[in-house]
Amino acid sequence: MNKARITHLSVLFNEEEAYTPYEEIKRRNSELSQAAVERDKELRESKIINEQKTEFISIASHELKTPVTIIKAYAQLAIAAGKDQASPIQTYLNKIETQATKLTFLIQQLLDVSKIESGKFDYKMETVDLQNYLQDVLNQIQYTVPNHVLEVSLDCRVNLKLDKLRIEQVLSNIVGNAAKYSPANSLISLKAWQKDEGQVIVSVSDSGIGLSADNLEKIFEKFYRDSDVVRKFSGLGMGLYISSKIVHGHGGTIWAESAAGKGATFSFSLPVEQTV
Repeated sequence: MNKARITHLSVLFNEEEAYTPYEEIKRRNSELSQAAVERDKELRESKIINEQKTEFISIASHELKTPVTIIKAYAQLAIAAGKDQASPIQTYLNKIETQATKLTFLIQQLLDVSKIESGKFDYKMETVDLQNYLQDVLNQIQYTVPNHVLEVSLDCRVNLKLDKLRIEQVLSNIVGNAAKYSPANSLISLKAWQKDEGQVIVSVSDSGIGLSADNLEKIFEKFYRDSDVVRKFSGLGMGLYISSKIVHGHGGTIWAESAAGKGATFSFSLPVEQTV
């Protein structure tokens, strides 16, 4: 072996660590451990950010709720005290009251999202005769969609355990969406029936703008709104997300069936307690 070759090998042995499979495993384990540490750090930071966001939504909602409630209350008092319902002042007060109602609804949705994410979304369950309950709720809801025809078909003489206010919230949201996304004076059909001994189905159908296949997959996601819908209709994309959580909290399921431009049907199931 010539002198130059010996010198080259000597430099390699002195400057480079000996390579062995064991040391390669150690090196890889070290890299994986470091990656795991960094990933844990990212997850902790992400959790903190989510907690801060939830806390902000809750605080902001509570701060907004009080003044809006006061504005709404005084508008209602002024409307009730007015004698000439056709006067401009009464018209303005009516508009103030309407917008205050919308703000109150949005604030309540933000509060609900905050409660869901913090695990504080509780239910007050009680046994009800579903058919009587639905009829009572729909008698109220029909006044919220005065520009549409609400057709009701109930065949559900069953007892259910449910939170009356929360299920009313689901129905109000679905019927309200049906009216929002369909032409004035069009038909909204609500049906409820016992599918089998274990569950009852409630469905709401409209003849509105419908949903694409892509939207059907995402419609129950938090804050999701289709780009085309955003340009034409107001909203924050929370109603169906909250509704899905309420239905799931009752042990049921919720789904939608639709095609773009051909209306939509939103349905949800609830477990049956016993037949009346």
